[in-house]
Amino acid sequence: MTGIQKLNKILQVLLSNPIVEETTVDDWIVRRYANGKAEAFYTYTPTLSAINTQKGSMYCGANATRALPAGIFTKIYQVTTTFTHGGTGPSGVGIRSYDTTAIVWYVWAATSWASGQKATIGFRVEGTWK
Repeated sequence: MTGIQKLNKILQVLLSNPIVEETTVDDWIVRRYANGKAEAFYTYTPTLSAINTQKGSMYCGANATRALPAGIFTKIYQVTTTFTHGGTGPSGVGIRSYDTTAIVWYVWAATSWASGQKATIGFRVEGTWK
């Protein structure tokens, strides 16, 4: 496949469902697609505090709520997260619940945390737009 053919293939995929609007609403980057799909992206960078347990150092954040941009979604069908940090061991972000107005989530880690640990949590919400 030539370079031109590859470029044409990429353009055909992109133009089959183009982004009709991209904007920032309440620190969320929001994309609306021609087929009715909507995506919203948010990056959160908390400072975590460690606690010591019998099994070692651990962090578990309580339920946190993040409002979704108002008036964007009619339905949410998926929320995914990424979690990066400087600690070691298993960790993640759990989603307790979500609807078209907010996400309820928590952070957990069984690791060699030190208080003041920086972390980055990325949220991606997919659904349909109004």
